[in-house]
Amino acid sequence: MKHISQAPLPRTLVLVHATDILAGGERSLLNLIRHLDAARFRPHVICDAGEEFIEAAREAGAAVDRVRFPGFKPPGPSAWRAVRALAQCCVSAKGALLHANTPKTNLYAAAAGFLTGLPVVWHCRNLLEPGMWDTDRLCAWMPDRIICNSDAIATRFVGSRWRERVRTILNGVDLQEFDAAISASAVRAELGWERHPILAATSRLDPEKGHETLLEAMGMVVAERPDARLLIAGQASVSPEARRAVLQRRIEELKLGAAVRILGFRRDMPQILAAADICILPADAEACGRVLFEAMAMAKPIVATASGGTPEIVLDGVTGLLVPPHEPRALAHAVLSLLNDPLRRKVLSAAAYERVTKQFSIGAHVRQTMEVYSEVLESRGIR
Repeated sequence: MKHISQAPLPRTLVLVHATDILAGGERSLLNLIRHLDAARFRPHVICDAGEEFIEAAREAGAAVDRVRFPGFKPPGPSAWRAVRALAQCCVSAKGALLHANTPKTNLYAAAAGFLTGLPVVWHCRNLLEPGMWDTDRLCAWMPDRIICNSDAIATRFVGSRWRERVRTILNGVDLQEFDAAISASAVRAELGWERHPILAATSRLDPEKGHETLLEAMGMVVAERPDARLLIAGQASVSPEARRAVLQRRIEELKLGAAVRILGFRRDMPQILAAADICILPADAEACGRVLFEAMAMAKPIVATASGGTPEIVLDGVTGLLVPPHEPRALAHAVLSLLNDPLRRKVLSAAAYERVTKQFSIGAHVRQTMEVYSEVLESRGIR
């Protein structure tokens, strides 16, 4: 089944993905699809995903095929059938390069690349949790290149024989979608918080995102600033209703019902961020939080935890404030320092906006990613 495309430009880029949700990794992939240089690459998504992601990928401009990717531990007959189906889709699409976008699809893409002769790029976006095997590091000899979305992720490969294959490319943000000129009035009116200072947390509601710490901190904030309000936008990737109920109970226990609102999943995230005076990411550890780039693009000051890749994005005291994870008192102190100092908020916001426009635009992200594709193709003698 060996197949290496020598077809003229544009070449077909096969993007392999598996998802049950539409979260940060999915939005990054969709932004890549939208902003690829159409003269060089034609996106073709092969995925194990729901209709929402498939529809979004097609709207972004990609052809889409579906292949079910079962668990690879251990690799049973269904896994090998999926490898063969993926390889056949690559050949049918006249693929030139495979780019796997999730841990689940990395090994599938590597196996399909072996069958077809196509070069393979992996995208690593995840920090390891205690007790996890780092299969990406163990199998780093398989792909031609590995893109990490922060240096914090790239450290997983330090000391590896294959470290030279690793490239760090931080996420990017669409500065037209997240436009600092967007009005805050609609969301503020919806919430009835037209005259209140608003804090916003816009990440998934998964436990590692630190919402319990944030709620503890919010109790301290409203004790000093009873006019402050917190909106939480997003949903959990697993059991979303149960997780929301857990957080709502905690809000009630802390008697924060008048000050905190959980909005659930929202499609108007630019408008949500426009309504905020301060954006908060209280995560236990964050590889490369897209919400940080989005807040910076909306010219908002940030308070976030100094963990994972966040210090690579938010410069402490320059574009935002960083605090240790799991420390509600430190988080509350940082938030209050900004609530009580509008001039400092303005200075941080301006610096954040300048940094994101110069370094983290979606255009810069896509150019760097296409450079990796070209590097891989040239290393295989494909020009």
